[in-house]
Amino acid sequence: MDMLTETALRTGCLSIVTPAGTQNHLDPAVLFERLLLLIYAYGTGTGIRAVAAGDHPHTEDDLRYARRRYLTVEACREVARVVANATFAVRQAPCGARARPRSPRTPPTSPPSTRTSPPSGTPATGARNAAS
Repeated sequence: MDMLTETALRTGCLSIVTPAGTQNHLDPAVLFERLLLLIYAYGTGTGIRAVAAGDHPHTEDDLRYARRRYLTVEACREVARVVANATFAVRQAPCGARARPRSPRTPPTSPPSTRTSPPSGTPATGARNAAS
């Protein structure tokens, strides 16, 4: 639930959800909470009835009303589009902008490892190539 809330706050994806009708009587903060609860209910398979029984002021009827009016297929597609675009924008940082940390145990450059076979002492890669 925390990850969903953080994603919604960082991308603003739930602000694009508009009602299916012409009027909007819900406070944006209340709508935000209800949409998060609905997404959680459907995303986890918990269901609206079980989520409505949680410790919050929203009833099952409130959640079902928000689902009917706000959580349409088009709105869900647009939310997914906004989250995907925000994810791709963060991943397309310029080359060299973020250096990957090296493991302290791995040297920066290491020679290719060759195994020696125990009986003859010759490299295993050479013995394989000679046999072919």
